[in-house]
Amino acid sequence: MKKILVATLIIMLIVIIYNIFKDNKIYYVSISNISDNYTYKDYIKDYLDELNILENHTDISNLDDRITDIIRNIKDNKVYGDKTFQNILIKADLLTLSIGYNDLISKIDKYSIYNMYSYIDTFLIDLDNLFNILRQFDKEKIVMLGYYNPYDNKYNEIIKYINLKVEELTKKYNIEYVDISDITNYIKDQYITIEGEHIIFDRIRCIIDDNIKRK
Repeated sequence: MKKILVATLIIMLIVIIYNIFKDNKIYYVSISNISDNYTYKDYIKDYLDELNILENHTDISNLDDRITDIIRNIKDNKVYGDKTFQNILIKADLLTLSIGYNDLISKIDKYSIYNMYSYIDTFLIDLDNLFNILRQFDKEKIVMLGYYNPYDNKYNEIIKYINLKVEELTKKYNIEYVDISDITNYIKDQYITIEGEHIIFDRIRCIIDDNIKRK
């Protein structure tokens, strides 16, 4: 009985020590088709830094990347800086995704309505594959941004359909979905303004406050 009590006390002591000294820093990873301008990613990095919980920020951004390109880069374990893609995903405590613009939005005004819906179905298969491979390496918080309409009120129904299907897919992989379809007043030359980027950041910050800071 005394041995059991001693063993229990030792286990409790180990747990207490672990909770005191465990790493509470956040390794933030962003994958996007966004340019080098100041965006929501920078707001997030600065916010985590201000909270003194930012361990590192790795940004994997390429304007030309399609979903299939990102999948291939993960499978090939492409090197970014001094780390491989798979290692970056394993380390990630927070991963944000703003991807698929090149796959979808840029093609809306080039396809017929019928062909566009058919193309969306193919895109969703690729996105499903991406979510699946991301979850093989990243078990933590993943946030996926939806899509906005850069063509005024034209194609609203298509954008709505895309966002609905993407949101459904995020639920399958326990990924947070952030709707940005309502930021049309913050678009200039088909790109989101700095004010719009801050709105997106505010929505992601709520997720950070509710989830990441509890770690």
